[in-house]
Amino acid sequence: MRVLTTPADVAAATADPLARWAAQALFPGRGGAAWAHGEAVAVLAPALNRHDRLVLVGPVDDVAVLLRAHVRPGLSPLVTTEVAEGLGWPVRGTFGWMERTGALAAPDGVRWLAEDEWDDVEALLRKAAPHSYVWPGEPGPARWAGVHADGVLVAVGADAWSAPGVGT
Repeated sequence: MRVLTTPADVAAATADPLARWAAQALFPGRGGAAWAHGEAVAVLAPALNRHDRLVLVGPVDDVAVLLRAHVRPGLSPLVTTEVAEGLGWPVRGTFGWMERTGALAAPDGVRWLAEDEWDDVEALLRKAAPHSYVWPGEPGPARWAGVHADGVLVAVGADAWSAPGVGT
């Protein structure tokens, strides 16, 4: 098992966007750690999507070794559907990735919200998405975009937990 100390080390060990996304936890002050075993990579990512995550990618047998070595109480393992099925775990949810280059720009009708509008974001989330993984004022969101109808905020999206080359 080898220790990976930077996001670049993770990217060199795997092209998987899930691991590259989690590797933002390796930036200074974020408290992350990462390891590789065989063809698998594990990234410990504190407070990623509001949970302490152990993100694991690669072949099931190699992932299992990393999982046994690094799982601990309070960690939420995050794996692909294929790995979950290989480990005999239930698939609890799926989501996709957005790989991007360049700056994020808001389309027509959408604008980046000022921080003094984030209370409106929170009110909308409490009403429409109380189990959201991202909330204003918590670690993760860099900025919020919103759509207004008749002066009322009706839809939001966050630029949150984005990592070099991988946006969420």
